[in-house]
Amino acid sequence: MNHTVPILQPSILKSCSKCRSRRVKCDMSLPICDRCKSRGEICDICDMVFYDFSTVRNLQLMLSEFENKSKNNYTISLNNNEKRSNKKSHSTFNTSIEASLSEEVGSLSSTDKNYIGTASGAIFSKIFLKQLNIPNINGSFNGLDKLNSNLSNINVLNIPIVSLPSKDITKYLFEIYLEHIQIFYPILDINNTTSVIDNIYEGFSKISSSDKYILFMILSISSQFAINKPEYKKLNDLNSPLEYFSMAYNFLNDSISIIDLQSIKNILLLIIWCLGFKNQDENENLWILTRHVTSLCIQLGLHRNNPKWELDTKELEIRNRIWWTCYILERLVALQTGRTLSIRNYAIDAEMPKFNDEYDIIQTKFNLNCSAYENLCFQPMYLLAKIRTIGGDILESVYIARSKGKTLAVESVYKSAARLREELDLWLESIMDLYIGKNKWIYNNLKLNYNIYSLALSRPSPTYPKVLTSSSKVCLNDSKSFIDIVFDQVNDNCVMEFWFISANIITVGVTFLFSSWVLKTDIETTKGYIDKIIKIIDYLTADSNCDLSNVKLFSKVAQYTLEHLNMFDKDNTHNTSIKETVHIEDDEERKQFILNYLLNISEDGPFYLVQDND
Repeated sequence: MNHTVPILQPSILKSCSKCRSRRVKCDMSLPICDRCKSRGEICDICDMVFYDFSTVRNLQLMLSEFENKSKNNYTISLNNNEKRSNKKSHSTFNTSIEASLSEEVGSLSSTDKNYIGTASGAIFSKIFLKQLNIPNINGSFNGLDKLNSNLSNINVLNIPIVSLPSKDITKYLFEIYLEHIQIFYPILDINNTTSVIDNIYEGFSKISSSDKYILFMILSISSQFAINKPEYKKLNDLNSPLEYFSMAYNFLNDSISIIDLQSIKNILLLIIWCLGFKNQDENENLWILTRHVTSLCIQLGLHRNNPKWELDTKELEIRNRIWWTCYILERLVALQTGRTLSIRNYAIDAEMPKFNDEYDIIQTKFNLNCSAYENLCFQPMYLLAKIRTIGGDILESVYIARSKGKTLAVESVYKSAARLREELDLWLESIMDLYIGKNKWIYNNLKLNYNIYSLALSRPSPTYPKVLTSSSKVCLNDSKSFIDIVFDQVNDNCVMEFWFISANIITVGVTFLFSSWVLKTDIETTKGYIDKIIKIIDYLTADSNCDLSNVKLFSKVAQYTLEHLNMFDKDNTHNTSIKETVHIEDDEERKQFILNYLLNISEDGPFYLVQDND
């Protein structure tokens, strides 16, 4: 029988901020007023309630009594579980390590065994490799979450100062930035930046240090992306991406001397540069930078939408764009490095950016060729914000931090995972409808995020321990999709976020090997994907001089997996091709969902795009 906890009537109750700002009557329903509920808006009515001291004191006493009872029940339950677990036994692939890892590891089969994993998949990879017991690889697991372990320090002081390139080169690289960066991270005032480009060629000293920093960062980010493109090579740019960054670095201190919107924007550009710079391991630096810039945003209140501040339209729009760029980057780095989130979703009510003619329409006098940006503007950013929101929810549910010996209720974990899986599949349906056949590059970059977060949900994890055949098939499908997309991007010279690819390629590769092992896949298909992974790694590490022991480890494990698969009769191998499944089958229903999805994106932000009906 379902029991509904009654809402305690507050002593004082005021209208919510939304109703007050609109000067309409609020019905003051808890926990959300009817007007906000019908419009799908965030309601702060719960912040407008007040209780007298006696009421609060009684609740504190009741809570204390409940906590004491819970601790006693937990201790009894834990003792009973230990007694039951002592009576059970199971086998693993490598029996020699059964005693030390039986509670953590499980087996190389699709049965209901326990695994340990992290959001990045590094620990899962270590456990899988440990079970294989390949000779001469003990102690080689420590660097699995780092592809290039000694490239995190760049001494810009040793890089020569460069001059401005020709105006044609600057214009081309600015177009590259708009087409591939601005659509995901809309922090630049386009027409103002274009005016800076025009003015800087008339007199370098006339431009502020902050504008110089932004311009050279654009050149560095874009030239790294376009470095192998034939059109860019024809322009004969004599400066390298690192030289452009060195020039920008000279103006950085002057640009972040005070805490304001401009300094935050400058730090965000630095983070975007770190994501795109090839052959650089920035795990620690990126986490520190994103935590720092998020704290600055919170300090200035960018995550809030308070009508009492009476901000003008332009400043409010700039604040929203800076905040959501920061949010997208922070969620990416937090999940990828397995760190805690800097801010919870319920604390955010900043509005999503809105299209504005003043600084989103490129003026014809600048004569820029940016068809993708002109057609889409920052629509892809809405979708990126949504899936990064899902990623943050995955981190705080499936991969939630727990003290030793405590576990979440399995039913609760599965319920959260099922809800997140549904949101992921609906999101995938949206980008398929919007971009397949229309913009392959944008679709593929968004799909890579889907693959990683889908793997995080399907891969063995501390609080999601059951590994079924269906989960192994999902892992196989997502890892193959990730590998295919990156392989195509490498061949087309259009890899944007090298850090994202570098941080994932080894663990995705190991997940592919694990799934192939469990499902006994076709050996020729497996060989083909292993070759693709090796080529991707070779591309990422082409200019690296460090000892990539984990890359050598992957090659050895891949060979070991192929030998294992070769033991099975090829005629009896399993058919592992899986279609991407979504929860909407009827075409008209799907179209209506897409329409509602886009309307909600533009009005309410990413937290209310997919809602439960409960």
